[in-house]
Amino acid sequence: MIALRAGPVTRLVFVAAVMGGAAACTDSPIASPVTAATGARSPNPAMPIDSAARADLGVNADLNGRLVLPASDPWNQPVDTAQLDPNSDLILNTIGGGTSLHPDWGPTWGFPYAVIPDNTQRYTIPFMYQSESDPGPYPVPACPAIEGASTPCGPGGGDSHLLVITQNEWKLYEIWLFAADGNGGYTGGSGAIWDLINGTTRPAGWTSADAAGLPILPGLIRYDEEIGRASCRERV
Repeated sequence: MIALRAGPVTRLVFVAAVMGGAAACTDSPIASPVTAATGARSPNPAMPIDSAARADLGVNADLNGRLVLPASDPWNQPVDTAQLDPNSDLILNTIGGGTSLHPDWGPTWGFPYAVIPDNTQRYTIPFMYQSESDPGPYPVPACPAIEGASTPCGPGGGDSHLLVITQNEWKLYEIWLFAADGNGGYTGGSGAIWDLINGTTRPAGWTSADAAGLPILPGLIRYDEEIGRASCRERV
């Protein structure tokens, strides 16, 4: 892994933003938020970050510390100790030293994901970029959570990404431009399947659901990872 020189630990900027300016993060769980209805705090059981725990089911579900991709995967390597890219200054200057970060938070612009049962119905999906997409079939829940959807179970907006994780199989299925075809099936722009246990490497130059040949989910700042466990593992 190669790092860019953008502060001591670049991703802590993002963690601080999510945590309301908290200056420190650990791999220990912290209390969950106070619920509006009761004023009580929901229990957040201690769970080692790298355990093979079972994730909860549902949209934006708690993964309960289960590791996304192998520990040896570049997504799971620390950036603060990585070798500095010799082109770091050039890259950052090209981006612009005064350019603000533009994270997409929340239900409107953020990326929802869902943990689903392994026996969720699967579909063979035709893709715009078929030759660079994994053929599937892809599991699609009855009420898919799609990026940009204005209503639950509604059609997506913008890039309309669909991100689903099978609970026990522990595979990630990502689709760009996901949409119903009006005939009981679905279409997509491109699709990629990621083995979160053993890792997946796509052919050089291939697209993925994010057009860079990379998975989307490992780069998301998830509530359960950054707040629920105050983890410093986020990969930004």
